[in-house]
Amino acid sequence: MPGVEECGRRIVSGQTGYADVLVLLMPGTVLATTEAEAQGLRLELIGGSIVVLPTQEEVVGSEIAMLFGFTDKHRMCGLPGGEAFEHLT
Repeated sequence: MPGVEECGRRIVSGQTGYADVLVLLMPGTVLATTEAEAQGLRLELIGGSIVVLPTQEEVVGSEIAMLFGFTDKHRMCGLPGGEAFEHLT
């Protein structure tokens, strides 16, 4: 499960308020995406961010994230060992 950031605090699955923040962010428009080693994939939305940075133990399949809906019809697939997930080789 991705982490979420709201007002400078990071909340992960299982912590109080996690589901509430996800529900508030879900109908939002993605303002920007960034990916970097050791920081994972970040989706910046109005009101907070969704951060995908799993540990090796949390990876349960061959794909970590799939992004689509870009105006150029491009799709992006985050894989273990790939750009933002190099730590998962």
